[in-house]
Amino acid sequence: MNGLAHPSFGKRNGMSEFFRKIKHVTIQPESGEILGGIQEGKIIKLPIGFVSACSITRLNIQDLKVFVNMTTKGLAENLIELTVENSRIQTLEIFLGSTQGLIWKKLKTLKCIKCKVNVIGAGIFEKKLFAKLQFLDLSYNEIKVIEN
Repeated sequence: MNGLAHPSFGKRNGMSEFFRKIKHVTIQPESGEILGGIQEGKIIKLPIGFVSACSITRLNIQDLKVFVNMTTKGLAENLIELTVENSRIQTLEIFLGSTQGLIWKKLKTLKCIKCKVNVIGAGIFEKKLFAKLQFLDLSYNEIKVIEN
């Protein structure tokens, strides 16, 4: 279905009502590597601003070689489960907004698998930033340093 062909979009507030019903999102390239012609090391940001109109509780990001801005408005307030697999993460601190004091109010499950994470910074998983975090999976990364 064409994203703008939904029948409710012609009604007042129809589009916003439609987006508020979205709870689960998976971002994954159709085939191969998204933006395969990217020079290694070059940072390209994937805009996900649409999430500010949604009440997403589960987000899966798979096989992306671009940077996804997790500090997008509304994401940290509603997200309960975040899974990132085989995708580019500069550092966990930047990715999760810890350097900006972003508070993940409802996040219970965080999985960053095969993301080439090599340093776990001091204080990244402070209780005040991740009050509800119950499950953390950092498997298949290249962790060399865990700071105190």
